[in-house]
Amino acid sequence: MRFWLLVCVLLAGCGKGFSERGERTAGEYRWLLRYDVKTLDPAAINDWTTGEVLHYLYPSVGEVCDIEPSVDFKTFKLSVKEFDFSDKVGHEVTGQDVQHTIERCLKPAVQSGLGSLFAAQIVGADTFAKGSAPHISGISAEQHSLTIQLTTPDTAFAEKLKNRAFGVVNREMVKLDAPITDWKPGYGLSKWSLKSFEPGREWVMANGAESIKFQFVGDSASRKTQFDVDKADQAMFAAHEIPVVKGHPKLTKGGPTTLVYLQFNQKIAPFNDRANRLAIISNLETGGLGAILDNKVDPPAGFGTLSSLGKSVTGFKATPPKPFEFELVYADIGHSNPVVEVLITQMRKFGIKASAKPMTSGGLIAANNRGELACLFTGWQPDFPGPLNTVPYLFHSKSPENHSGFADPQVDKYIELAQAGTDPETNIARALDVIHQNIPGVPLYVQRDLVLKRREPPTAL
Repeated sequence: MRFWLLVCVLLAGCGKGFSERGERTAGEYRWLLRYDVKTLDPAAINDWTTGEVLHYLYPSVGEVCDIEPSVDFKTFKLSVKEFDFSDKVGHEVTGQDVQHTIERCLKPAVQSGLGSLFAAQIVGADTFAKGSAPHISGISAEQHSLTIQLTTPDTAFAEKLKNRAFGVVNREMVKLDAPITDWKPGYGLSKWSLKSFEPGREWVMANGAESIKFQFVGDSASRKTQFDVDKADQAMFAAHEIPVVKGHPKLTKGGPTTLVYLQFNQKIAPFNDRANRLAIISNLETGGLGAILDNKVDPPAGFGTLSSLGKSVTGFKATPPKPFEFELVYADIGHSNPVVEVLITQMRKFGIKASAKPMTSGGLIAANNRGELACLFTGWQPDFPGPLNTVPYLFHSKSPENHSGFADPQVDKYIELAQAGTDPETNIARALDVIHQNIPGVPLYVQRDLVLKRREPPTAL
């Protein structure tokens, strides 16, 4: 989901009646995760873990509604399915609730990231966000339906409405311009309720005799041990934790998928010189990375040739026209990053004076958004499936996620044609052809987090 797992503060919350971490009770599904939930508000979801947990309380607009796009992909008609909110007193979900859900994402106090980004495409979103209108003019809501009009065509908009950040809330109980800081039955529409939670330890969802216990265990060896002694049905691991679980008979690749790459800022020396960018990409040997991180996977739809150096290196010189040096910045993970070390070693082998500098996630995000980082080791998690999930955000000149300084009118044209539904895969491939020649970054590999799993978890709806 965008570049990094955002570091947020869990808002208010308390929990009672916790059972100790022992034998699982009848009907309980236990899920061990690496990170805690970052927020209680679905609109503020910006990371995979929080999305997986809150999804059990707040299914998304795209799950609650049938969606029919117009031929030009500028108008979307939503039919609300028959659902009641979880207070079980006959509060049915309406088109007005869906409208309220989307509008909340544009309120600054709610601190929405992805929801705000996607909702900004709707006609009148900017006026509403500024407080100059009572509703988004591009949304027309009725009891069991609503119509959404976009400022520009977007064939992927229906998929965006399935994002966890659009978890449907009850407009009669959840405020429009304030974050959700607690939970009560009726806030969301799921059959699940929040039985108890303790920040930094566990969240427990209940549905009659069924329950799901999300437990947060920072140490990978402890997660594996608890799974192996049958105290968990599922345990999540980062790609770099593969030495702990490699060869395990229950190992699957079921976590979030990430494109890992180097990002250059073309407005900052030495990468304002295209020859220097070419020198970097031509000297990288990704085989060395595979030896360290062997959980690479085939690229999902939409990553395209971004997942391979491929033709990007064809015909490029292997040495820079003159010596240069640079500092590669990466997120501090509490220890040295083996992939970064390989990259630095490879650059030095060819006479490029490279060094690496770790930064906290928050500081890194802020510095990158200010355009201060010349070279960044980062990752991108797509927020929806399909060919439009990566390239438009990283490389369109007007994208708020384009932090590399890359701008090309031909690329913008190809992206806009794809968003309008004109042969998306072909036009994204054409955009990539131009992008590769400009070298705004170096795609390294695609990785997927790891899962130990005994059985599938219960469904949210």
